[in-house]
Amino acid sequence: MKTSVSMYSLDQYVREHHWDVFDFIQFAKSIGCDGVELLDMYWCEAADIARVVGYLERENMPVAAYDTSNDFVQVTAEERKQQVAKVKRDIDIAAHLDTKVVRIFCGDQKKCIHYSQGLQWIQECMQECVDYAEKRGIQLAIENHGFFAGRSHQVHQMISDINSPYLGCTYDTGNFLLVDESPISALEVLKHHVKHVHFKDFLKVPDDFQGNTIKGVSGTKWVGAIAGQGEVDLQRIIHVLKQVGYTGWYSIEYEGLDDSKESVKKSMSKLMALV
Repeated sequence: MKTSVSMYSLDQYVREHHWDVFDFIQFAKSIGCDGVELLDMYWCEAADIARVVGYLERENMPVAAYDTSNDFVQVTAEERKQQVAKVKRDIDIAAHLDTKVVRIFCGDQKKCIHYSQGLQWIQECMQECVDYAEKRGIQLAIENHGFFAGRSHQVHQMISDINSPYLGCTYDTGNFLLVDESPISALEVLKHHVKHVHFKDFLKVPDDFQGNTIKGVSGTKWVGAIAGQGEVDLQRIIHVLKQVGYTGWYSIEYEGLDDSKESVKKSMSKLMALV
């Protein structure tokens, strides 16, 4: 088992303390992570890539996954073409970073686009990206996230329709709660397609909770929690993944309101205790 942390977990420090990728890598190493998960949204310029690769090598910190923040649900063919081109660029970056997994999204709901039409466009774009990823030896991993891929059956259907060993899922342990689906039940659907894991927890809070919350599809309010302090049965999830022979990365993704450095440290301690 390999442990990682997503840079998104430290977004608070990126915004408030001006952390860059190098600060993040050093922090991840200091808390005992085996590697790091990097995101497209934190690059400043293309020249950063070579510097980051060198730094990762010196610190002996491999990249667990590289995350592209795409949205294939676009009205015009030109916009969809641009999104595909973006994913291809991010696949190239992943290859430079020597990681074999790119976390990918499907797309966001648009009022002017019917569900079936959006789904068709997603599949067309995804197919082109998978074909390109195969040429680069990269596996795309759909995260259970959003209107078109929030539920396990949606992710499974897309993987089945494309039917390629280069397409699987990023199993996010927390996101299924937002669509009123049990993370354990969802894992039963997706367990043979997991390429990457976001190790995350959410806590249900009352309607009058003071603070930023994430609202689920049924109106339930959630906040990010330190791993093991929320609603997700993380121990059971790890047990199931071990049973099916998953040997990939467990990457902490913290989305809570407390200090993110301390919360990630505690989440890492929980992860290590469970495995």
